[in-house]
Amino acid sequence: MAPLGRMGKLEELEAICVYLAGDTSTFTIGSDFIIDGAFTCF
Repeated sequence: MAPLGRMGKLEELEAICVYLAGDTSTFTIGSDFIIDGAFTCF
C-alpha cells in the first residue's frame, strides 16, 4: 500500500535516528520529521 511499493530499509532510517540521538539535535524542539515513504507527497 506504500507509494514506493515497499517498507523502509534500516539504512534509510538510520540517519534521522543518529541525528536525534546525538548532540547535534540538542537545539531541535517542536519539529516534525515525516518519514512515510512518500505518502505526504500526494
